[in-house]
Amino acid sequence: MLDAYTSSPLAKEGMSDSDKFKEGYKKKGKGKVKNPPKKVEEAAEEAADDVEEVEESWDDGVVDSWDQIDVEEMPVPIKVKRQMRKEDKTRKKQEEKAAKAQPEEAEGGEAEAEDKAKKASPAPTDAVADKTEQVTEAVKKLDIKEPTPAPEPKAAAPGEKKELSEEEKAAVKADREAKKAAKAAKAAAAKQKKAEGATEPAGATENEAKSKEATSKPAASVTAVATDAAKEGEKTGPTKAERRAKQEAQRLAKAEAAGKAEPKKESKIRVPDEMKADDKKTEKKLAKTLTSQKVPARTPAQRQIPLFSHLHQYEREPSITCELPVAGGSLHPAVVQLGLQYSKGEVTGSSERCTSLLTTLRTLLTDLLPSLTPGPDLYRDIDNLIKPNITFLKQSRPLSISMQNAIRYLKREIKGLEPGLTMEEVREKITEAIDYFINVNFVLHPKAISETANKKIGDNDVILTFSHSKLVERVLVDAALAGRRPRVVVAEARSNVLPAQGGARGLAARLAEVGLHTTYLLLPALELVLPEVTLVLLGCEGVMANGCVLATVGTSQAALLAKAHNKPVVVCCETYKFTSRVQTDSFVYNELSAPEDLAVAGAGAEAWRDLPALSLLNLVYDLTPAAMVDSIITEISQIPPTSVPVVLRLHHLEGEEA
Repeated sequence: MLDAYTSSPLAKEGMSDSDKFKEGYKKKGKGKVKNPPKKVEEAAEEAADDVEEVEESWDDGVVDSWDQIDVEEMPVPIKVKRQMRKEDKTRKKQEEKAAKAQPEEAEGGEAEAEDKAKKASPAPTDAVADKTEQVTEAVKKLDIKEPTPAPEPKAAAPGEKKELSEEEKAAVKADREAKKAAKAAKAAAAKQKKAEGATEPAGATENEAKSKEATSKPAASVTAVATDAAKEGEKTGPTKAERRAKQEAQRLAKAEAAGKAEPKKESKIRVPDEMKADDKKTEKKLAKTLTSQKVPARTPAQRQIPLFSHLHQYEREPSITCELPVAGGSLHPAVVQLGLQYSKGEVTGSSERCTSLLTTLRTLLTDLLPSLTPGPDLYRDIDNLIKPNITFLKQSRPLSISMQNAIRYLKREIKGLEPGLTMEEVREKITEAIDYFINVNFVLHPKAISETANKKIGDNDVILTFSHSKLVERVLVDAALAGRRPRVVVAEARSNVLPAQGGARGLAARLAEVGLHTTYLLLPALELVLPEVTLVLLGCEGVMANGCVLATVGTSQAALLAKAHNKPVVVCCETYKFTSRVQTDSFVYNELSAPEDLAVAGAGAEAWRDLPALSLLNLVYDLTPAAMVDSIITEISQIPPTSVPVVLRLHHLEGEEA
């Protein structure tokens, strides 16, 4: 193939490399070219005419170097042509701008030169004039030939490639880089705006204008402007922290405009210390508190129930006050007396325990307030005065829900006292607050509940009640005094509960005195009388926020049997016994009484301690689910258990207003 290529007469000028290759390929017989182009045919004819001349004078056409060979240029690709056109347009624009700028600079330069020459040149003298004439004559004698003008560059043929100077290539390259930089800066700004989700900054339009101007400027200036625009866009754009702060400010402004308070942060759920008896840290804290307040500690139970190890289990002691000082202690005598009554079971019932607590605190504050001095720390002094007494009552017996709410109310009233009052005025304010709470919650509210409940009671009704509730007793006694004669069935869990301890036998005796037909029975026999029962009326210790009812142990069994026979279950309860605590079973929170109460009275009552496998558990309360309760009669009205959170919310608002 190489021989064919070099020996062919077509190797002369006028043929491209590709045409030469095709012609040599044809002569070897290895292929044929169909429809050869016109240029190839013309070149072949010229080569055939000159074959003889080439053969005769072969040494005349010897070339000394490769550069002397004239070869037809290869066709230019379309993409290259387009790029060349763009470069030509850009170059022409730059030349026009440069041509416009040069005359202006020349004119300005000549004017400045003339002014400077006029200012700098002194007045001409005769000597200077003679020298000037001589120079002028010498210049005239000179024979200066005008330079031949350079030939103008010919316009490039449409198919020919136009060569660019180094400056033009540098300008084109710089222009491309400037466009790429502007485009990259614009894309980065758009990406940042989309990621942040913020509104378009104020300087964005200016940055876009700068980036557009940058595309038409020379390379160095365009790149600098694009970089500056990108930097300004980053600086003017708000950061994430600034946007978050702005959103928080707007949210607070809207909340204030709508009259809404700032949302409080969710606090962690705090478990009361009474429910963490198995926690060593809590026990150490309790022991430290008892020591600092000079309150005697009770003896833990010898045989504890593991399932209820989180609750306090104490032994029944002959006296918890044997270690108290005779005088000079931190406990008031009235508080010591009340604690002994709690531990012995002489004061029972939620309402009775709460009333006795408030009465004792009123006596305490009346006696000890004169020893305090008025001032800004009066609330702290009163709080330090009450704390050890409340701790002693807790050690005697855990506080009920009603007692906790009463203490909370008293604290709020003391804290809300106006500053500047004398101790006598403070004593009167506190006494009035305690008397008001007792009168409203233990006199007026039971009366309103009794009136509402009596509207549901008729002469032919058979009412079932469980254990002894002061409020239920008030309802039934008022019904008897009003002339109604319903039959009453009083049930109880066990028969060894004394009437003085709040047993159902005391309630049965009281109802019989007012003339009501009363039947007393134990819980296992309740199934026999339920078919005749028309209404189940129950008392309670408290009502949880989820509608569950905390009452004497066995109440949930009575409610369960009643619902199994489709009997309506109604609970009578004052709203001061409602609590925001939520409970779903009787294990999380309960009260454990002395196990001796479960043993049969007699000489062998303590024999159960000699049996290692026997443990007695004396639960005081159980929890009745809200699904087993049809309604709750309160001083407000008769409400379903699902409305308890509404009542709690109303009480909370009233407490804030007070």
